[in-house]
Amino acid sequence: MLKVNNRYNEKKMAVIIQGSEELQVNTYTNLTQNDSSVKSLINGGYVVVWASDGQDGSGYGIFGQVFDADGNKAGSEFQVNSFTANAQLHPVVTYLAGGGFMVSWSSNGQDGSASGVFGQVFDAAGSKVGGEFQINTQTNLSQYDSSVTTLSDGNVSVTWSSEGQDGSGFGIYGQILSPAGTKAGGEFKINTTTNSGQVFSSSASLLNGNFVVTWASFGQDGSDLGIFAQVFDSAGNKTGGEFQVNTHTNLAQTEPDITALDNGNFVVTWHSDGQDGSGLGVFGQIFDASGNKVGGEFQVNTQTNNEQSFSAVTALSGGNFVAVWQSKEQDGDGFGIYGQLFDSGGNKIDGEFRVNVESASVQAEVDVTTLNDGRFVVSWSSKGQDGSESGIFSRTFTVHDNVVEGTSEDDTIYGSSGGVVIDGLEGDDLLVGGAGDDLIYGGLGDDLIYGNEGNDIIHGSTDNADDIDVGRDILYGGAGDDIVYGYDGDDDIYGDIGNDKLYGGGGADLISGGGGNDNIFGGGGNDQLNGGTGADYIEGGAGDDLIIGGEQNDIILGATDNDIIEGGSGSDKIYGGLGDDHLFGNEGNDEITGGEGNDLILGDEGDDVLYGNAGDDIIAGGSGDDTAYGGDGNDILRGDEGNDYLNGMSGNDYIFGGAGDDEIEGHEGGDKIIGGVGSDYLTGGSGADIFSYRQVLDSNTLSFDIISDFVAGEDKLDFTLLSAEGINSIADIDITDDGVNTFIAGKNNNFYLQLSGVIAITDADILFASDDNQMLLGGIGDDSLTGGSDAIIDGGWGNDFIYAGASAGRLFGGYDDDIIIGGSLDDIIFGDAGDDILHGGDGDDDISGNEGNDHIYGGFGADILHGQGGDDIIYGGAGNDFLFGGSGNNELHGGDGDDYIQSGFGDDLIYGGAGDDSISASDGNDILYGGDGDDDLHGHSGDDKLYGGNGNDLLYGGSGNDYIEGGNGNDEVAGRSGNDILLGGDGDDIITGGDDAGRDILFGGNGNDFLYGGPGFDILTGGSGSDELWGGLGVDIFNYDNITDSNSAATDYVADFQKGFDKFDFAGLSIFGISDFSDITITNNGTDTFINGNGVDFEIQIGGVFNLTTSDFIW
Repeated sequence: MLKVNNRYNEKKMAVIIQGSEELQVNTYTNLTQNDSSVKSLINGGYVVVWASDGQDGSGYGIFGQVFDADGNKAGSEFQVNSFTANAQLHPVVTYLAGGGFMVSWSSNGQDGSASGVFGQVFDAAGSKVGGEFQINTQTNLSQYDSSVTTLSDGNVSVTWSSEGQDGSGFGIYGQILSPAGTKAGGEFKINTTTNSGQVFSSSASLLNGNFVVTWASFGQDGSDLGIFAQVFDSAGNKTGGEFQVNTHTNLAQTEPDITALDNGNFVVTWHSDGQDGSGLGVFGQIFDASGNKVGGEFQVNTQTNNEQSFSAVTALSGGNFVAVWQSKEQDGDGFGIYGQLFDSGGNKIDGEFRVNVESASVQAEVDVTTLNDGRFVVSWSSKGQDGSESGIFSRTFTVHDNVVEGTSEDDTIYGSSGGVVIDGLEGDDLLVGGAGDDLIYGGLGDDLIYGNEGNDIIHGSTDNADDIDVGRDILYGGAGDDIVYGYDGDDDIYGDIGNDKLYGGGGADLISGGGGNDNIFGGGGNDQLNGGTGADYIEGGAGDDLIIGGEQNDIILGATDNDIIEGGSGSDKIYGGLGDDHLFGNEGNDEITGGEGNDLILGDEGDDVLYGNAGDDIIAGGSGDDTAYGGDGNDILRGDEGNDYLNGMSGNDYIFGGAGDDEIEGHEGGDKIIGGVGSDYLTGGSGADIFSYRQVLDSNTLSFDIISDFVAGEDKLDFTLLSAEGINSIADIDITDDGVNTFIAGKNNNFYLQLSGVIAITDADILFASDDNQMLLGGIGDDSLTGGSDAIIDGGWGNDFIYAGASAGRLFGGYDDDIIIGGSLDDIIFGDAGDDILHGGDGDDDISGNEGNDHIYGGFGADILHGQGGDDIIYGGAGNDFLFGGSGNNELHGGDGDDYIQSGFGDDLIYGGAGDDSISASDGNDILYGGDGDDDLHGHSGDDKLYGGNGNDLLYGGSGNDYIEGGNGNDEVAGRSGNDILLGGDGDDIITGGDDAGRDILFGGNGNDFLYGGPGFDILTGGSGSDELWGGLGVDIFNYDNITDSNSAATDYVADFQKGFDKFDFAGLSIFGISDFSDITITNNGTDTFINGNGVDFEIQIGGVFNLTTSDFIW
């Protein structure tokens, strides 16, 4: 039984550091952008500045971007420097008390020497205030590598390294500036010791109005480099003497960074060579405002392999702070960015965390700032991430304390109200959010998480990119605009109601958006993605993905590998990407692009635009006025019904116009073109093309074709099938012209064809008996056609029998009621119009019924079966099959194997059969049977009935009033929205009512079950076994019909009884001697309340101490 061993209000509190999505800072991406500096602004936003190679037409220039408090770019990227000759480098930025900011940088050659330090003031929107100004007064040799901080009086302190000014190598100098950039007094020397050199200054303003500067000094502590510091008053006068920061002095300690803490202290971090036993490590020291050490020197990084270096530090509330640094090979590649939270005493809070999400190549040159609301922003440069040499990226982090934390065991944690933060840690946990905006981490293990109401953020694992968890998590966002991350492992993710962002991560994930306009990202692995209702954006990512758009207008990207995509209802945009994809538009005016690979594209209903692009594609428009382009490769294009435009483009293409007035262009290559019924306009393009006619209806005096570019001696007219209507030779036609066009007319029928131009047609230009074994065409009668090697067969009119034979066939039934049998290899079969019987035979077949009431049999192999229009019956047979019902009231049977079955837009009946099946309903009131195996059943919209059958099943009702039975096995049953009836059946089941105010009825059945009603008025019956019952929000009834439902041997636990709202229904217990309040005894142990029957073995345990009265019961 799932024990409530970690209830929400009984848990110890912990800390979680939550990171946002990774954000690219720079807009201009050519060449290199690096060396960023980030600073929070008075208005709650922040600004990032950096150096950019070649953007201003010279070497490097300084650029910046302002962001609002939500991390959105505020305005456009802007240039900082006005002087652009040579290079401007090493930018730093600080806020101004009036709302703007000041930037300082080094400029080569601008002041007539090697380099100087310059500045520019900006308003909060990133517009320049005044001109740029020189900060250093001494201009001989080099002044560079500045640091800048805003003082408590509103002025700004700037420090830098100056060459030769103090009589040695380099020294540190400073200048106080007004907020407008004017100098307040003269420049002043920072360091007292001047031997050798002092470099790499960093400064911070203290709470008492002073400021402190730290730097690295050569040889001053008897070793290579050491860290020193000096406190100044706001006018730049030294307060006390300079002092050494580092305690460990062996080898080099350098590159310090400093921040003031909100308790009046300050902290310095730096990297030290060899101190932690490896290369470089990061260390720190806290000081009071006078420069006295508080505690000892401490190591910042925990991972010590290779090197950790170039740190930055920023203050948090309560004297806490966070340090960030770059670490070599810790994230699996060159350098990555890591961070560590500390308390005011320099003690680590939780473990170190990875900052960067993208880990390829090098992420380095890190900086950090704290925002007004307590969050912190980290910026860094990333090599190659934006497609150039290097770009600037950032993430915003939130520190959550008072986190409800689980254990290493299997925990049940329930957030009873408001927004909660839960971390399940290890174990297979059941975590339930409250009614507010929750943040929930499953941690390691196979977790079940419900976000419930509110805009929740759910992580199936941890937020630390270095943690690997391949567990299978089941995650429900609930009502609200949720963000859900599955991470590694084969996860099930449900967005439910609201505009959700759902991320599968690694593993074979099943993701359903539910209601609302969702963003779904499959990530790695072979994923199953369903947008549900709403206008969704879906990316499959790596792996062979199955993607269903659902209702409304969706945007779907298959990305890499071999994907199966169905747009659903609405006008969708579908991009197959790499691989051999199967793309189905379904209803609406769809735009479908196959991309690379040999793609199968079906527009289905609506006026579709279809692009095959690279590869040998098969494209069928379906009903509606469609536009199709074959692209590169040898393609098959079929317009089907409607007035279509078909363009084969390059390659040797087969193009069928179908019914309607079509325009067809073969374009490049030797194409075979069949206009079909209607007045068609045909252009062969370059290459030797063949124009085929199967019947007089294809082109006649009432509706004739025009061939715009027929070339005698190169192109051919194929009249082979016109023999059935009396055209057997050139003697059976008349060839005339009017001086502009050429006309071919049948002597014995009304066949009529126009050729543009005056063309001398001879017998050599017309095929009356084609020997083409590659393409077999049926005529107007009932044909029997058997294919040869890789044959293309089109039955045309009549009730045809088509057989692929021993080769892989591309078989098209055409009009009327056809029988098509695929053979032993991988066949592609289209039933087309009529009530067809389609059998794939052996092999991995693709079968589409198209219009009519079709019977489709996949046979052996992993088949893709698509009913499309009509009331179809589909059998997957042996193998792992994909079945799609399409429109109409369909019956679908998965058969043996692990099948995926998707209903269509009618009321469908679906049987999963043997194997671990995934069955998804759509519109309509559907009935789903899982059968044997561990099945996933999804009702989606409509009043559905779901039956799990044998095995450990997951059953999800979706919207509508659903009836769900788990059956045998340990099932997970979720009603979600609507008034649902939910039965667990045999086994230890988890049953949840939903995320809305629906009135659900939950019955656990046999076994030790977990029942959660959710919002609304729910009735919960545990049944036999030790059950755990949570009513959730709303007025709930805990029902007991038999004393075996809860007794001393198997006692129920009612976890969240609300006195005055919830009730116990004991009306069914009267036959067992419990008929009124006098028949029970109520006791407590100081923690829980117990209900016992007087003289009857009946017992219930209730979480909490209650003074129950007869008004709490229904008798």
